[in-house]
Amino acid sequence: MLRPSACRRERGQAAILTIVCLTTLIGMVALVIDVGVWRSERGHMQNAADAAALAAASYLPDLPARADSIAHDTAIANGASSADVTFDQTDPTSTGYDTVTVRTHAPGTPYFAKLFGIGGFDINTSATALAQSYVTIKSNSMAPIALMRDDAQSYGFGQQFPAKLGDSSGGNFGAIQLPVEQAGCDPFALNGAGAWKSLMAGNVYDVCDVSVGETLPAKPGAMAGPTDDLSIRIGSDTHGFFDVVQPDPNGGFSKLIDPSCPRIVVMPIVVNASSGASSWPSGSGNVRVIAFALVYIVDWNTPSPGQVNAIMIQTYTSYPGGVLGGVNSGSGTQHVKLVG
Repeated sequence: MLRPSACRRERGQAAILTIVCLTTLIGMVALVIDVGVWRSERGHMQNAADAAALAAASYLPDLPARADSIAHDTAIANGASSADVTFDQTDPTSTGYDTVTVRTHAPGTPYFAKLFGIGGFDINTSATALAQSYVTIKSNSMAPIALMRDDAQSYGFGQQFPAKLGDSSGGNFGAIQLPVEQAGCDPFALNGAGAWKSLMAGNVYDVCDVSVGETLPAKPGAMAGPTDDLSIRIGSDTHGFFDVVQPDPNGGFSKLIDPSCPRIVVMPIVVNASSGASSWPSGSGNVRVIAFALVYIVDWNTPSPGQVNAIMIQTYTSYPGGVLGGVNSGSGTQHVKLVG
């Protein structure tokens, strides 16, 4: 039988062990809670880095200074205290910077851990985004009209311009032949105004892949009558430009509100296949594709028969089966994705 003094000693030891165990348990709970908070805060900072990188990449390659500003603003707006932004060109075929890396920083917030002498900590995350242009597109939304390189660059995005001229004096004014499955994907297999008329209607042929570097035949003449078959492609659609496109006030990529609008079509950007110059060949010459433009068709056969008026759009696009390559400053069919 234990004496009273021995019982008191054992009760004292039990109390000490209980306090030690409770302290350890509380410490572990505090650690678990603070680790959970850290993981949550780090997740928010990773989202901030992702958003900043994607937003910045949409201004490449033309506006790297604006991309830098947008990256910082987006990171801060999403909770970062600061951000470091760097640019690079990872694809040698790009016409400038095509990659942006954003590293975000923010102070962590310890709660229970600071009771045990654990101070603050930093949360550092990073994200890398890549801007690309389509180098191959397969889409029935492609129209048999090409934009000469210098014209596309001078008109720029968001401004109405004559995508195809109308003139009764002859020559080439923007009409081209496209490869279609019904002719074995040979762009030189179809001839005549009737085939071009069907391409304008967009409901007869299945357009094959068209790639950068490919040679296409020009179609001489105003093609005034066949141009009117745009009325079949567009139908009764009366959407205005701002009904289907929301421009970025900062000059970046626009948002497509209604990508299915029939007024939105793809047009190749081309140069003279023989000389490489930004000039149309005479007669039945050929052109070479160097990029693609996404355009909104405003109207046609006005103010002269055969003329097509359009507005180029710079936006994110997705073409199933399309091939992406180096970003091209003259292309409106760009794509941005996270790569790290």
